[in-house]
Amino acid sequence: MILFVLFSGIGFALALRLLQHDVSIHVCLGCRNEQRAEAARSSLLSKCPEANVSILLIDVAKPASVYRAVTVLRQR
Repeated sequence: MILFVLFSGIGFALALRLLQHDVSIHVCLGCRNEQRAEAARSSLLSKCPEANVSILLIDVAKPASVYRAVTVLRQR
């Protein structure tokens, strides 16, 4: 599952709720800013230490960034 805009609000709450329900879910945080993504990831892991949370740098407003993210996802 890939979630975008996870630093606060509904997106973050959704990711947290999913992980609290089933820690085996792999949540991939699609984010533009690496530092904010790391902060969101750390926050999720502090609440669900067994969770599998990764980061995918992507700016959905830039086609080149989207294509690059697709390539990264395909390699995973």
